[in-house]
Amino acid sequence: MKKNLLKQSVIAVLVGGAVSGSALAQEINTMDNSGAAFTKGIRNSIVASIQGNSQILNGFKKDEKILAVNDSGNLEERNATEDDVNSDPLKGKGVVNSVLENQAGIKANADTIEFLGEITESNINSLKNRVADNEVDIEDLKTNLTTLGESTNTAVSNLGEYIQNVDQDVAELKETVLGNNGLLDTVDSHTDAIADLQNRNDYRDLNTVRNLVNGTETHLQEHIDNEFSDLVDAVGEIEGTVEKNTSRITDIRNKQLLQNTRLSNHSDRIGANEAAIATNKDNITANKTDIEANAANITAHTQRLDHLDNRVNNLNKDLKRGLAAQAALNGLFQPYNVGKLNLTAAVGGYKSQTAVAVGTGYRYNENIATKAGVAFTRGGSATYNVGVNFEW
Repeated sequence: MKKNLLKQSVIAVLVGGAVSGSALAQEINTMDNSGAAFTKGIRNSIVASIQGNSQILNGFKKDEKILAVNDSGNLEERNATEDDVNSDPLKGKGVVNSVLENQAGIKANADTIEFLGEITESNINSLKNRVADNEVDIEDLKTNLTTLGESTNTAVSNLGEYIQNVDQDVAELKETVLGNNGLLDTVDSHTDAIADLQNRNDYRDLNTVRNLVNGTETHLQEHIDNEFSDLVDAVGEIEGTVEKNTSRITDIRNKQLLQNTRLSNHSDRIGANEAAIATNKDNITANKTDIEANAANITAHTQRLDHLDNRVNNLNKDLKRGLAAQAALNGLFQPYNVGKLNLTAAVGGYKSQTAVAVGTGYRYNENIATKAGVAFTRGGSATYNVGVNFEW
């Protein structure tokens, strides 16, 4: 966004500069060569350039006065149109307002990013808490599933006993119904006996007996019908209860199967987690062993480096002492005269080390001479040399 705004601003300034230059050239070309006319043209061009730059910086709106190039290529002041606003690179806002809007947008984006960061951190903390809660819920679920399995087994066992009792009740009801059928047979036999009484002349009040028998028969039939209706209703209720219990048993079995499947899945996941934990433990143990081995190696290397550092320091001292001794030996003189024996001494040094050398020499003749020298340093060994010189 910054790059686009900067690009548009540069384009706008270049356009303003080009328009100002064109106006200046046009003004100079249209005037004569006199000094006053030339000065007037420059002044007018500068004013036009200032107005154009102000227009670019501050912007403009529809119907406001603006400087524009007409079809003849000259600058003219006219009212801005909608096309002028739309064709402007900054849509008439101006460089200043565009920069201010851009700064406001940057501030808003910064606030948004900060807000998103806070939300993200809050979500991460929430997820961590949810993971911890899920671990607790998993442990609770294991306990609940174990309890549910035990309760389900107990409920299924109790329900089986209840169904057996219902079957026994149904069997007893069937026997009762069969017993009522025997009662019907008894009524039929009584009816036959009544029919026999109708054929006998021993009874004077036949109508009374007939009414009594009819009433008894009607009462018995109503009693039988009521008992049978109650039995049918009871059997229907028992069958409905059996169907409900069967449906409940099916639901319980399905739930038990679902719980078993979930337990199996959880067992698989727990097994996978246990295997992963065991693998991590093995890896941690291996890493611990490697770390201990690396620590031992580092300790050994540290000791070797310390020993090597001491050797380097000693070698540095020996080098300085050796160079100091060589400097001292180089300072010893050789005898010049034939038959003369000389004694000579010299001091030499190199950096912080110094050495003292003593020596002697003897010239046998003009062609042969010998010399020997010894140098000593503080804390170091002696350095010596012996030399023979042949001249001709």
